[in-house]
Amino acid sequence: RSLTTTNRQVYPDLPVHSTEFSEKKLNKLVKAIYPYTAAHRDELDLKEGDCILLMERRPDQWYKGELNGKIGLFPGTFVTDA
Repeated sequence: RSLTTTNRQVYPDLPVHSTEFSEKKLNKLVKAIYPYTAAHRDELDLKEGDCILLMERRPDQWYKGELNGKIGLFPGTFVTDA
């Protein structure tokens, strides 16, 4: 098997333009407007003014993002567009 064939099996072709993808996967900055203390290991601690790289907006109003090299969840109502 060639490397290309193996990669295609591991990474199946995805549509280039997907409405679901564009609405939920973002990669833009948001700014914390309230502090938040993580209650679980998969959450981020936020301080007012933190800028978080927004990676995913979930239907349950929780967002996934990266802050200071850590990826985790945080409440979407605690941030605004940067």
